[in-house]
Amino acid sequence: SEAEFTAIFAGWATGGAVQPATGPPSPAAVRVSTAQFAGELLRRGVSDEDLTLFFGLVVNECNKLLLARVRAPATANSLRMRLALAEKVFFTIDILGRGFLTLDDMLAVAVAERLGGAAPARNSHHATIGSPVFGLARIADDCAAALARFGGAERAGLYRGIITLRRFKEHCVGDLVVDGQGKLSDMDLQRLLVGLSKTQSKLSRPRRRDWGALWKRAIDLEIPSEGGGPVLSLSRFLSVKGPRIRHEAHLRGAPWATDAEVRAMWRAFASGAPPSSKPDLYKMLERVEARF
Repeated sequence: SEAEFTAIFAGWATGGAVQPATGPPSPAAVRVSTAQFAGELLRRGVSDEDLTLFFGLVVNECNKLLLARVRAPATANSLRMRLALAEKVFFTIDILGRGFLTLDDMLAVAVAERLGGAAPARNSHHATIGSPVFGLARIADDCAAALARFGGAERAGLYRGIITLRRFKEHCVGDLVVDGQGKLSDMDLQRLLVGLSKTQSKLSRPRRRDWGALWKRAIDLEIPSEGGGPVLSLSRFLSVKGPRIRHEAHLRGAPWATDAEVRAMWRAFASGAPPSSKPDLYKMLERVEARF
C-alpha cells in the first residue's frame, strides 16, 4: 500500500530500518541489475499506474528528508519553492524520461547556453547554429562542464557520470538548509528553465524533435530493432554505458567521434575480444558513432 511503501522508503533512506551488518555483505544481496529488478516487478504484477505512484512517493519522500533539516519556517517555504523549480528544470532536461541525466542530456543545457538564453554571464556565448562556437570539441567541453556543474563530477562509483533527481536537487539547494544560501539561486533556475524552453521551441521542428537525445537516436537508426541476442545486447549497452564511456574518455582528454572511441566502446562491450570476432556488430558500432 501507499502507507507501507512510504514507511519502508523513509526507514531505508534514514537508516532507521537497517540493522548493522554482522559481516561483509553478500554480492547477491546488494547487486541487482536493472533487468533483474524489472523482472521482479513483472513477477509481482506491478502496473504502470503503481510504478508512477511509487516514483512520485520517492520524489516526495526525498523532499521531506531535505525539509526535515530546516528549522526556520521562512527557509522551509523557500526550500519548497526551490525544490519545485528544480524538478521543472530536471524534467525539462530529461527528454528521454529516464529519471537521471547523462553527458548527452547536458546537450540541451550546452545549446541553450551557447544561444545565450541560459548562460551565466561569465560564460555567455551568443551564437547561432552553425557558428564556430558549435564545433564538436566545444560542445563536448560544454556538456562535460554542465554535467559537473549540476552534480555529476564523481570520478568513481555507481553514480559516476550521471545525475539523479535527488543529486540534482541537493546541488541546486546547496547550503540553503544551513545558511539560507544555495549553489543556484531561484533566478539562476528560472533563467535556465526559460532558456531551455526557448531553445527547444527553436529546434523542435518535426525532423528535429530528438535534438536533445542524439546518441539514443543514432542507436535507434543504426541498430535494427528486430535484431535479437547480441544485437539487442549491443543496443542496450550503448544506450546505458555509451554516455559514461564517452564522458570518461573526455575527462582523459580524448575527443568525441574518433576511431579510438569506437575501439574503446568495443573493448568495453566485447570484454577485450577483437573486432574480427564479431565484424557485423563492430560495423554497427561504427555506424552509430558516425551517425551521432
